[in-house]
Amino acid sequence: MKIKALFRYVREHRLAEIQPVRHQETVSRIILRLLVVLVWLYLFLLAVTLMGKAFKLFGKGFAEALLEYTSNPVAGLFIGILATSLVQSSSTVTSTVVAMVASGALKPVVAAPIVMGANIGTSVTSTIVAIGFVRRRQEFGRAISSGTVHDFFNIIVTLILFPVEITFHPLLKLSTWLAHAFAGSGQAGHELSFTGPVKAAVEPVAGAIVDSLKSALGSGDRFVGVVTLAVAAALLFFALVRLTRTMKKLLMGKLSVIFNRTLKSGGVIGIAVGAIATGIVQSSSVTTSLLVPLVAAGLIDVAQAFPLTLGANIGTTVTAVLASLTGNVAGVIVAFEHVLFNVLGVAIIYPYPPLRRIPIKMALWLGGVARRSRKFAIIYVILAFFVLPVLVIIVSRLL
Repeated sequence: MKIKALFRYVREHRLAEIQPVRHQETVSRIILRLLVVLVWLYLFLLAVTLMGKAFKLFGKGFAEALLEYTSNPVAGLFIGILATSLVQSSSTVTSTVVAMVASGALKPVVAAPIVMGANIGTSVTSTIVAIGFVRRRQEFGRAISSGTVHDFFNIIVTLILFPVEITFHPLLKLSTWLAHAFAGSGQAGHELSFTGPVKAAVEPVAGAIVDSLKSALGSGDRFVGVVTLAVAAALLFFALVRLTRTMKKLLMGKLSVIFNRTLKSGGVIGIAVGAIATGIVQSSSVTTSLLVPLVAAGLIDVAQAFPLTLGANIGTTVTAVLASLTGNVAGVIVAFEHVLFNVLGVAIIYPYPPLRRIPIKMALWLGGVARRSRKFAIIYVILAFFVLPVLVIIVSRLL
């Protein structure tokens, strides 16, 4: 008995001594990861600024050619779908578009369809995650329903708002007003300079990098622009991937707990939680991918997961807003267009049960088809997100 008591005493005192150390290590690790997040965020903003400088180095001819190529709004829409499907990140595409608009290579009116397309393209990620359940037939059908409800929602919203926007430009007009109010000016036009602390912190470093490349390469502006764009694109993609992974490590456990609690509440709370979580981790893919296994396992249904998916759609716009802080008001306009498009989409669809049920029913139907013929889901992804956009872009150029 004395030996047992002695072991108990030692164990209790060792735990008492070790616990503060573990706690201290945990706090230190969290602080370190937060500092790492700030580094990745700075590199992301630096990449966006470098992109803007690269497009300016290409000259007026490049801007005119690009405007001509994207002047067809339908082509712009499918360019956004294809580009986002290829890079698996709407944040990367929308940030690039913001940089192009800020540099003058694109106009906000031309950029809007591309941003809408990026919104559809980003939903392919959750569908690809769902395909990972292909070996288990019953789970596969539910997973496909969970993944594609995001697809169908974005497609329906685009079908509603795209014709209205290209005809009357309500999002552009409201975004322009908001952008000028945000920049503290009532002046008209898109060329108003917008200077903030973010731009002030990033601009000198970006300028020094471009000057160094000019000195090292000793070539014309266009070649320097190509190299700068390549460096910026690689840095942008790398920084966003690392930023998302770091935030995922910090919050994944907590997000799972929060999502499980939120799923019982649903509705507006679910949308808010989905938006905040996605805004923090800078990736709607993380949010929607967390939901796919839950639906696949039968723990929740598609209708319960739907509000969090809608919230993810709103939260993903934060990246474009951050990117716009490095440029001028024209870039801010595009960022606000993205926000308004996603917020209006939720406001139009979710409050009305008959409309809300449409994407859910479509996703359940596709899940049922995929359960019977598992090849169908793979064919759907290839055709909808890759083949169709390529065909539309080619036809639009020929007409």
